[in-house]
Amino acid sequence: MNYFTVYQIAPKGISGFALASLLLMLLVCCVIYLSSYLNGKKLIRGVVFGSGKKAIRIWAMAFAGLATIIFSLIVWSELSASSSCYAAFKSGHYSVVEGKVEDFQPMPYSGHAYEQFRVGNVRFAYTEFSDGPGFNHTSSHGGPITAGMNVRISYSEECNGTVNTILKLEVVPPGWESPKAPPTSVH
Repeated sequence: MNYFTVYQIAPKGISGFALASLLLMLLVCCVIYLSSYLNGKKLIRGVVFGSGKKAIRIWAMAFAGLATIIFSLIVWSELSASSSCYAAFKSGHYSVVEGKVEDFQPMPYSGHAYEQFRVGNVRFAYTEFSDGPGFNHTSSHGGPITAGMNVRISYSEECNGTVNTILKLEVVPPGWESPKAPPTSVH
């Protein structure tokens, strides 16, 4: 059977959430630090940090240090999960299952449930609302998997701390059983 690759894990960068967190924390640091230059104004001074300019600057630096630690933990958490799955794929430490999609339960468009199916005896579950590594494109949001579809899935049983993370998804689109490339549409 001829398969068409629709997903393959790749190294992941830093998410928008991590960058937004860092920018917000740095903005707060700047506001705290700059408030030490407001002579006689009571925007922040005297309310939380005491009345001295030095105390305000020390608080700003302490908050900047905390922001750096929090940002580092967020980035480490995101990249370590992704890199362990990518490393498993590149080194060949994964399993492969091939067959028809059975017991397909699509995720509702609004979420609140995982999309689930099995191929043979292997069960898969994922959600569109996960930012973790591995395939997570549900059919309700335009994903490629449908009931009865022939698939070949490369998966890791434990790279993400969850069971059966999809590292590579290959499908045989309905009606495409020939060795030719799948039809493409031109808009």
